[in-house]
Amino acid sequence: MKITDREALQLLKRANSETLWEYVDAYPEDELDNQSELDLVMDELEYLIFMYEDEGTIHYDNLQYSKTVLKETHNGKTMPVTLPDFEFKYTKQEVQDAKDTVNEYKRLKRLFKEYYG
Repeated sequence: MKITDREALQLLKRANSETLWEYVDAYPEDELDNQSELDLVMDELEYLIFMYEDEGTIHYDNLQYSKTVLKETHNGKTMPVTLPDFEFKYTKQEVQDAKDTVNEYKRLKRLFKEYYG
């Protein structure tokens, strides 16, 4: 679905979430039922947050793994090693992905709270 409402577009840009854009793009236009584009974006935002918080979803598992990575690496400041191989437990990309995931979740929660208090 193509979004034309400025406020909805601004919200999507602030969310900076590819997944949210995909959810909105995939929404069928004939199912809007007198719903504004901003309401649609907020509904999809709420659904994505739900997916991050609902056990058993890929988003939930990814968020939990990301939190574990950040905890073990002290937010990317240290890199644990596995013994006896003395290899890094995580790659730099895994740490960066974990930061991105946690930041996206926090950003989505903050945006949702701004609009719904």
